[in-house]
Amino acid sequence: MIRRFKIPVFLLFTGVVLVSGCAQIVTPTGGQKDMQPPAVIIEVPDNARAGFNANKIVIGFDEYIQLLSPEEQIVISPPLEEKPEYEISGKSLIIRFGSAPKANTTYTINFGNAIADNHEGNVLGDYRYVFSTGNSIDTLSVPGKVIWAENNEAKKNISVCLYQYEGFTDSSIYLNKPAYFAKSKDGGAFRLYNLPGNTFRLVAFNDDNKNLKYDKNEAIAFVNNPVLTNDTSAVYELKMYQPDIYDSGKIIDAFSREENRFTFLIYKPTGDLPIPANKSNYYLRKSIGKSDIDTFFVYTKPDEKDSLCFNYKADIICVNTKKSTKKPLFYSDIQKIVELNDTMIISLSNPLSVIDTNRLILIEDTIPQLYKYVVDTNHFVVKILFNWKENMKYTLLIKDSCFKDIYSQYSKKQSINWVSKNIKSYSTLMANFIYTGTNHNLLIQLISADEKKVFKSFYLNKQSSYFFDYLLPGSYKIKIIDDRNRNGKWDNGNYITKKQPEAAFYYPETFDLRAFWDLEQRFDLNSVIK
Repeated sequence: MIRRFKIPVFLLFTGVVLVSGCAQIVTPTGGQKDMQPPAVIIEVPDNARAGFNANKIVIGFDEYIQLLSPEEQIVISPPLEEKPEYEISGKSLIIRFGSAPKANTTYTINFGNAIADNHEGNVLGDYRYVFSTGNSIDTLSVPGKVIWAENNEAKKNISVCLYQYEGFTDSSIYLNKPAYFAKSKDGGAFRLYNLPGNTFRLVAFNDDNKNLKYDKNEAIAFVNNPVLTNDTSAVYELKMYQPDIYDSGKIIDAFSREENRFTFLIYKPTGDLPIPANKSNYYLRKSIGKSDIDTFFVYTKPDEKDSLCFNYKADIICVNTKKSTKKPLFYSDIQKIVELNDTMIISLSNPLSVIDTNRLILIEDTIPQLYKYVVDTNHFVVKILFNWKENMKYTLLIKDSCFKDIYSQYSKKQSINWVSKNIKSYSTLMANFIYTGTNHNLLIQLISADEKKVFKSFYLNKQSSYFFDYLLPGSYKIKIIDDRNRNGKWDNGNYITKKQPEAAFYYPETFDLRAFWDLEQRFDLNSVIK
């Protein structure tokens, strides 16, 4: 006879736990890394649904998800009055509206890179949820690209905004949120989706504080003409620039910290200079800044006046004279590298009064040489003119008291040694430009591949061939600026006056120059300049 015993359920459960506790825990092996983003398996209400009247949206996925920077990545266009709340529940994303969407309006929720799986962080890109509170879904769109106007660099994460044309003023971008907006992606591309057939104004800006309103000094781009969404062939290139902080030529500050030296900080100088009102004997020196603010120094001879007044444009500016025995420090600075076709440059910190050429000695190998020199009109630069020989050792010796400034201060001893290059160290370029357009304000620049240095700059005219010699080996490219005001540089735009930034173009191919090498290069600009 077989006797059967009933084991209490709680003892059976305890046994399972004990067995499990004794089992060795190991890391699973094998299998490929999950590379797939989460997939949408359900949307409530349905995506692309008209007659939407729900207060929340539920989106279900095939795996657990996480939200990455939803405030930055998720874009709802047109904007809602109140930002919705986002909640993750299991494998679902719940979007709850704080305020009801507007009637008869198509909305697009662009999720950007906000949705990713929990484990590997695989991002679900280009996912959009569209709904309409009206009877149909709007289907028109506005595509384009955002670039930085000065160098054509693509700009991503820029707010590209459409404003209702009716009632739009220059201040609308400061005061109102746009009717529709999107963010530019990698490569600067953007597209505003699900738009009604209407007329808009198109403006883009770098929304630093993410308030969907333009704030002063944020980088901006705009289209001058109204944008018609029914024009399905239009593609817009938005040229972004950093607006001027001040008007060009504005004096930011003026002061004197040493006797008889006056300093002026000028924003984007226009050519006008501060000139002493009652002095005919003065000296000007300009120091170009790394930003848009340049520094100008005005030197005068000793004076007992408490202040000095300057004429600048239509203004008179008076600056208190520094009452001190301290004079501006006097020193010289010698150019460190001299090419075979160069002049040697000696820069002086104060205006030069006297030069003792017996104390300025140029030595070739071991033999002192005769040379010519030129002092610039402002008395701040001495140029040594000499026919340098190849592969030759040179020394420039500036003895004590060689230079005397207008304050009777003398320079200190200084010298520099260098060996000149061989002619075979240089390259030559014969550039043949092909252009049949009528624009005669094209500023051509021969620049380094990294754009940090401009080697040559000239306006393209009827002459099509240009010869460049004594170029150092390296990678070069051609930049073209549509210099509308012919001031020799690129100028940005002005939103208030609706002036677009000057256009900049690049010849698409970078070319290399090698030592002791002549290159003849053809540049067809017709396909580059638009």
